[in-house]
Amino acid sequence: VCFISAGLTCLLYFLMGVNPFDSHANLFLFTWMGDLTSVLMLTPLILGWSNRIVENKSAVKLTELLVVFVLIVFVGCFIFLDWLPALYHFKKAYVTLPILLWVTFRFNIRETVTAIAFASIIAILGTLKKHGPFSEVIFDEAFLGAQIYISIICITILSLKSSLEELSYSKSE
Repeated sequence: VCFISAGLTCLLYFLMGVNPFDSHANLFLFTWMGDLTSVLMLTPLILGWSNRIVENKSAVKLTELLVVFVLIVFVGCFIFLDWLPALYHFKKAYVTLPILLWVTFRFNIRETVTAIAFASIIAILGTLKKHGPFSEVIFDEAFLGAQIYISIICITILSLKSSLEELSYSKSE
């Protein structure tokens, strides 16, 4: 679907005689990556929150959840909003991965996809404001870098979460 959407977008731009990028290949890449990132990000978020079953969490678990989300926001702001000086360019974007892994192992899918959404929103805001690990390149490449970052964390965290859920399900049978 993302491939078809990107192709149709390129075709429409070609027929209108307009191309905001250097070539139609770049337009296709950016459109396809944007569509793919949206699917990877929004589908699990919608499905995770559509489940009406609400777990009762203890005070300790709620406190841990609050600490995790505060950490995601602060680490995300340090990385993507330049609260610290740039040290390692693209490599520092993935510092949020251990915190997201913590959420994956300790909480259910709803909290996991929400944590990914928080990290992604901060990454997008930082990139739009030309801060963070993707700010040292031109804007198109910076935004593509942010989309790749979001795709990588979505694929990594959601694959691990589905494996953990499957393991838990098989142990319960």
